[in-house]
Amino acid sequence: MKASELVDGHLRHAAADQRSGGTSLAPRQDPRRKRHLAFACSLAEQVEPHLTRGDDEQLVFLAWSPFLGSLKGHLGPHASKTLHAAVGLDLATSWAAPGRLSSAVKRQAHA
Repeated sequence: MKASELVDGHLRHAAADQRSGGTSLAPRQDPRRKRHLAFACSLAEQVEPHLTRGDDEQLVFLAWSPFLGSLKGHLGPHASKTLHAAVGLDLATSWAAPGRLSSAVKRQAHA
């Protein structure tokens, strides 16, 4: 049976497609953003198998805020459940203040 025999009227590519011709292309992505997303995905994939070994782990991420969002979006189910705190900060300027880091982790964990 031909496709034309199965439908009434003319064949169309997509009934919901209201655009007038042309090709829809995804917007270009900044190369740094691509690397950022690839690293977040890779890190999330590496974390998950290590967390499935025990039940008492607590995961804490300290990273640049935009990266945390990408990383949390790629976490697997066990890593998401184990996530104790995700603290957004600029480690390039915060490394010298360990007291600030520990208080930030405690605040985030209780939030």
